[in-house]
Amino acid sequence: MAWQKILVPLDGSELAERPLSAALMIAEAVTGQIVLLTAVTSEQMIEEIMEPGPELRRRLIQAGEAEAQSYLKSVRNRLMPTPAALKTELASGPAAQAILDYAQSEDIDLIFMSSHGRSGVSRWAYGSVADKVLHHASCAVAIIRAQAEVAPLASKRILVPLDGSETAETALTPALNLAQAIGGELLLLRVIDLPSIPDIRQLTGSSREQIIADEQHRADNYLQSVKQSFSQTQRPITTHVAVGPAAEAIIEYADQQSVGLVLISSHGRSGIGRWVFGSVTEKVLQATNCATLVIPTRKPASV
Repeated sequence: MAWQKILVPLDGSELAERPLSAALMIAEAVTGQIVLLTAVTSEQMIEEIMEPGPELRRRLIQAGEAEAQSYLKSVRNRLMPTPAALKTELASGPAAQAILDYAQSEDIDLIFMSSHGRSGVSRWAYGSVADKVLHHASCAVAIIRAQAEVAPLASKRILVPLDGSETAETALTPALNLAQAIGGELLLLRVIDLPSIPDIRQLTGSSREQIIADEQHRADNYLQSVKQSFSQTQRPITTHVAVGPAAEAIIEYADQQSVGLVLISSHGRSGIGRWVFGSVTEKVLQATNCATLVIPTRKPASV
């Protein structure tokens, strides 16, 4: 299991704490480490004060740091006792950059965070901190939406969507390792996206139905071959073929199967094709009712 060091960014809100139970489950399963990180910036602490003097600014910063330390200590105490190692850290600067810098410098394996933090729609809104971390982190990143109805890994069913490419298959080994570590079940999903089938729009009736049936058969054979390659595992593996738009099919199947985590590669076919951010992976992140863990498959963009 590669995720020995798990970073959970916190901002003092209950929403930001949603990943804690799942992060703890993973860390305990592998006897790993959880780092609780809070980023403190002077702008956050003095946002309601206009042009404070140096002495007042210094006092405000010290007070903010003391409050953050006290908060992190209380969170740590709530998680005890645990076989996992727990560490608290304060970082300075804008939240996204502080998270990325710490993850890089400390060789973090997995960042597990909420899509939203304080007030639910402000500082950690998707498209802001979580979005920047997701796009720029070199390690795996798990996101739980604030609106998600299922707590991360409340069910130990792990869904891996596949599109037939080796790039998408990079999610398989981490998913299997996680399932083995926590005693979970693996669900493999192949979605047939009809618009991607050549000339499908020109076909009607039985000809169209036959093409779809052939695609379903090929997709099922593919999933069975993937399942067979993991035949030595002692964890249950279920396969399913769906027809429809990829993101919608993934979200619907995850809901139907009470999935606790969707584990997906950041890119699919050709590395820059169907499963790019802004397409399938991002749609799943924004709409699924469980946590989504993204495995990076290419060098992250520069900040």
